[in-house]
Amino acid sequence: MRKGTIIFSRFIIIVFFLFLISGLHYGFYLILLNTDAFALKEIKVIGNRFFPTESVIINSGIVKGINIMQINLKEVASRLKKNSFVKDVEVKRIFPDKIEIIIKEKDAVANFNYNGSYFVIDKDGVFLTNGIYILAPYLEVDYIPLIENGKVKDEFITFNLANIFDYGKLDKFEKILIKKDSGIFINLKNPKNTTFFAGKKILDENILDRIFYLADYITSNNINIKLVDLRKENAIGISNN
Repeated sequence: MRKGTIIFSRFIIIVFFLFLISGLHYGFYLILLNTDAFALKEIKVIGNRFFPTESVIINSGIVKGINIMQINLKEVASRLKKNSFVKDVEVKRIFPDKIEIIIKEKDAVANFNYNGSYFVIDKDGVFLTNGIYILAPYLEVDYIPLIENGKVKDEFITFNLANIFDYGKLDKFEKILIKKDSGIFINLKNPKNTTFFAGKKILDENILDRIFYLADYITSNNINIKLVDLRKENAIGISNN
């Protein structure tokens, strides 16, 4: 009987201390919520190119002066992910008085000429915004591709865009022209007056390597050539093997 009483007493003591610790923790939390030391003074936005900083802050729902402990970081991220540019968001508290919003945007790959207007699209063919992104090439097609829910549903277009983006030299491309009956034409920023024609092949790494090899050769040797037919082994009389 006495042993059982001791065990019960110990249990009561443990529960008491757990409640005490929880109470102290909650009390400390309330103090943090009500202190001016954590009043928000700065909202820092990182990684945005298309989503304007001011718009990020407005859409976040965060206002200066609020205690940063009162901000639900997951809710802020969820609100910002609704923007068509945004791929992912991370929101951080920077004590004592800052919030940092890290935006990861979708990758702009081309300025797509659609119905007479330009739209920035990503490598999956998703429309991001109207207008032009200066670091991306122009994309034109001589037919009307299927567009569904703000996305180009044409695998020849999207496969080529994805490969061009993954190749890592997006800013070297000036224009991509796709013709339904003949295939894909590429213009680089240098050499300016040369078009590279790949037919109906997907631009894989080997073809892209060949384009840039030949482009360097044409430029360094001051060769005047309007069209390079990549379907031919010796497109300009040389081989890059």
